[in-house]
Amino acid sequence: MTDPSISDIISEATENARAYVNVQLDHIKLTTAEKLAKISSWIITNFLLAIMLALVLGFATVAVVLLLGRAMDNYPLAFFFGAVIHLALAGWVLWMRKKMIAEPLLRVFLKELFEDKKDDDDELEQPKA
Repeated sequence: MTDPSISDIISEATENARAYVNVQLDHIKLTTAEKLAKISSWIITNFLLAIMLALVLGFATVAVVLLLGRAMDNYPLAFFFGAVIHLALAGWVLWMRKKMIAEPLLRVFLKELFEDKKDDDDELEQPKA
């Protein structure tokens, strides 16, 4: 039996370290892609829901304005009231944007990005001999 030389041991250790780093980089890339996909799907879903909600709000506003215009016999004044209500809602959203938009978005992003998954950690553990 021949003992492996020091250079063979160092060469093997270097190859093992290189393979380990490559596996870890691949894991990081996959985890990042998964989290980006989750965040992107959340953004797209909520964007589409916001568009649908805006359409519903728009149609409801037109219906209420037409009803109000018929009751007042003055459609321009009813549309003016509708515009004032929308302007007040826009001002309120602008005033509350930090609590309504920025903080919830930040919570969602941080939850998705820094979510601790025990399943991932368990898969990476090597079985003990």
